[in-house]
Amino acid sequence: MLQIFERFFEKYLIDEEFGIADSSTVFNWIQNSEKLFFKNDTPRLSNIRSLIRPNAEATRRNAYWRMFGMDLAFGDIESSPGGSLTYDKARTANQQFIILFEKYLSEIWQGYINARNSSGANTSDINVIIDLARQLREILIARRGNTTLNSYANLSLSKEEFSSVLMTSWFAFIISDDTPVVNFLNCQSSTIGERLIKIGNKVGIPAHSKCQSLFEMAGAASTILTTLEVGGVLDNDSEMQNMLSSLNPPVVPSVNANYMSDFLTVINNWEKATGHAIKTPSANIAGTVRVQQQLPINRIQQPLPTNGKPVSTSS
Repeated sequence: MLQIFERFFEKYLIDEEFGIADSSTVFNWIQNSEKLFFKNDTPRLSNIRSLIRPNAEATRRNAYWRMFGMDLAFGDIESSPGGSLTYDKARTANQQFIILFEKYLSEIWQGYINARNSSGANTSDINVIIDLARQLREILIARRGNTTLNSYANLSLSKEEFSSVLMTSWFAFIISDDTPVVNFLNCQSSTIGERLIKIGNKVGIPAHSKCQSLFEMAGAASTILTTLEVGGVLDNDSEMQNMLSSLNPPVVPSVNANYMSDFLTVINNWEKATGHAIKTPSANIAGTVRVQQQLPINRIQQPLPTNGKPVSTSS
């Protein structure tokens, strides 16, 4: 998404391929986006570029690797065909995150379906769920350099996280509906993923083929991971028991029901995006994730699996 919009700005500001915006809303949004995210001299907290770290995307990828042991599923638009963006891949990274998180989602699913069963064997284990939640919290907190988040702004990776969330939220919002920018590009649609695909095709950078599933689980995944990192809710026995049964009829609106809905959103869309059968974990939970992408077009690279090893052209 960010590469697509960067290319859109480049084309708009140096040429008239898309015409000239007759709306001050569109023009001001383009100018403000450039000032916020594509200038080195801004003192804003959104800026994570400097003489030491000149490439903002490389800085974001470094943070993703350190926190989640995951690469983005595509290369850099300026790289040669078949290449990928070079960035500093930290030696200390949560490379166990994927398998822990998939096991956690799988145990949550087992607990959910067993909470809805009126007969038969119960294959859920609340102790395993709590243990996995605590392990996930420990590895996330370890990258912060502190056991509490009371001084979040002063913890490691906080600025990188804030910048990444701010930037992706800014651009996701503009395609969340048929906004003036979407209308200017004539890329209207009923879904956020389809709008991004249309814009990507227009600027010459194809959007990720699984972008709709990624968008749909992004907010729910953020809520779950933030809650895990803070601690005290999802690693509590009684709260977890209540959550797993919170969607049983009659459903009463509650915080636990909201968390359960978020888990189901992540589980369903994680399966769609990765092909991993979280609901039948014996099938293929192996500790690596590959978010499948279409074949490269123009300068888009062969996709990378999120464990950082190149995918062969036959994958």
